[in-house]
Amino acid sequence: MVMTILDCLYVPTFRAYFPDIVEKERLSSVSSGVQVVEDVSSILGPLVFSALALFLGSTATFLFFAACLVSHQHCHAAARKGGSKGGI
Repeated sequence: MVMTILDCLYVPTFRAYFPDIVEKERLSSVSSGVQVVEDVSSILGPLVFSALALFLGSTATFLFFAACLVSHQHCHAAARKGGSKGGI
């Protein structure tokens, strides 16, 4: 339930940036592409992570999750530094 509440706040805010970073002609295709990626990842993400947790064990799963978080933070930091228009 908490994720749904946070999602209601995050999605409109995230998508509000699209006009600033995407050319107007590509706005609808980028928006629909992001929606497809979100939908697919909401199905495949838990499945992949569950399979990893079963096959790798708890220590390897924790290390994998930590590496994903660090990489995610690194990508966001790089995106903040170079936010040029039309970069997507």
